[in-house]
Amino acid sequence: MQISGPEVERRHLEQAKRNIEDHFLAAAPLEKMTDLALLIRRVYGWPMRRLLTEYKARTRQRPRTDRVSARLLRIIENCNAHDLELYEWVGKRFVAQSALFEPDLSRDEYIFGALSRVLNGVGKVIPWTARKRLAQLLFYA
Repeated sequence: MQISGPEVERRHLEQAKRNIEDHFLAAAPLEKMTDLALLIRRVYGWPMRRLLTEYKARTRQRPRTDRVSARLLRIIENCNAHDLELYEWVGKRFVAQSALFEPDLSRDEYIFGALSRVLNGVGKVIPWTARKRLAQLLFYA
């Protein structure tokens, strides 16, 4: 399926960057969403328990990147060049923002990661209600 529409231009990329700078406290690449949540938690003084999440709908049928041909990947990259540039810019900006909260942010990442691993492991064998109660005990402590 081919989608047609107006071409995305460099000015659109620059406007997106300005919008992020002017209207967002922080932005991060998808793989840094937990880090972003921890940063925002620190800014607003939220307790760790506010970040408790559960992943319910993982996509299992999505093709893995290593199964997509190099030719198709190049086509996708060419069609999304401005998106990729924005993604890189957001990532660098987030690294710089995160550095302002060190070493506390790294400690929070370690604690949250450890607690999440425990909860995800336990979640495979106990019902959600019991897991939720365990999470409350761990995160309120």
